[in-house]
Amino acid sequence: MIQKPNLLAIDPDTRKLGVAVMQDKQLLFYTVKTIKSSQDKLKQIEKLINNLIENYEITILIIKKIPQCYVNAKEITSIANYIKKLAQKINIPVFQYTPKFACNSVCKSSTATRKQTANCIVIDYPVLANYLDPKKDWQKQYYGKIFTAISLGLTYYYEQEKSNAISHA
Repeated sequence: MIQKPNLLAIDPDTRKLGVAVMQDKQLLFYTVKTIKSSQDKLKQIEKLINNLIENYEITILIIKKIPQCYVNAKEITSIANYIKKLAQKINIPVFQYTPKFACNSVCKSSTATRKQTANCIVIDYPVLANYLDPKKDWQKQYYGKIFTAISLGLTYYYEQEKSNAISHA
């Protein structure tokens, strides 16, 4: 029997990483990991990524492509590149999608918003419904990282389905 790939999707930031682990669209694990402010930030990230790769036998990494208009875009891109290198060092293929592309892919709409994307995700993963309408701004950002990570993972699967449909046509 062929083992289905385990996918690690990450929404990086300077202080938090949105994380989702999926296998064939099944959500195995999701969280937001806080990175403590210190000089060993990259070591913290490396330990976290290596633990996830080992514990979930990750075979594919999906990471958010950082739009340059983001505040701290340079630093976030640096963190994303570090994570990509960690995966590539152990021959894990890496895919990147912009948040907008992921929203459009998940909602099948070229005008999808993050809120609409979260609603689309909750249809398939009702366990996430409690995170849909947070009351405080920090909660919106925090839970938004989970929804973004999941949307990145789903986008990978949708892109693979499109690619397979084209190759079988």
